[in-house]
Amino acid sequence: MRKPNSETPPAKRPAPDSAAPVVTPSKSDPLKLYSVAEAADALGLGRTKCLDLIRSGRLQCRRLDGRIRIAYGDLKAFADALPVGYVRGTCNAHGDGTAATP
Repeated sequence: MRKPNSETPPAKRPAPDSAAPVVTPSKSDPLKLYSVAEAADALGLGRTKCLDLIRSGRLQCRRLDGRIRIAYGDLKAFADALPVGYVRGTCNAHGDGTAATP
């Protein structure tokens, strides 16, 4: 038979991590390395399309412990290199108040 414990009971464990506040780093942090999923989300693309861009060399990446990471600067460079487009009839393509004609 066990002897009753006269010592004080152990302290309770802290609440699970899900109760802790979530700290989201700034999306424009120049030192942050994004996962493929985070980079795709930041660019408004799907994960597969983001991987296709990496494979084709259009989006630069780095490897860290076997995982693909994309630097903020590479995301910005990719987005800045994209051609500027417009939807017909929604912008001033000529700069003089007239719309472009096809």
